[in-house]
Amino acid sequence: KSKLYDGKLETSWFAADSDTPTQGKLPTIEVQFASPVGILSLNLRGDRQQNKGLLIAELHLVAIGETGVLANETLSLTPADLDINLVFKTPLDHVKSLRVTLTRSTGAPGLAELEILGR
Repeated sequence: KSKLYDGKLETSWFAADSDTPTQGKLPTIEVQFASPVGILSLNLRGDRQQNKGLLIAELHLVAIGETGVLANETLSLTPADLDINLVFKTPLDHVKSLRVTLTRSTGAPGLAELEILGR
């Protein structure tokens, strides 16, 4: 999954065709931080390598902090969009890990980048 954070929009990570919500599987990306961080937004950059865009229709987001679960939400997305910026209403502080599970897609989802913006 190194293509998710290589800083290059022309490369993409893809879930395997057999590892998609339509096949009963839930691809999951988890980022663990060396020390707790504050998160303001999560930006998903759709696939440009195969020009499929953002095929993710729904995702489940869990942020774990030092004291337990900080966020636990399911979000519906517009898969036709190329990119989406998910700005948290309230910044998440002291996050130790962030898990994104793809729960619904319109094909084998791919992402050019997963960007976590914080303070």
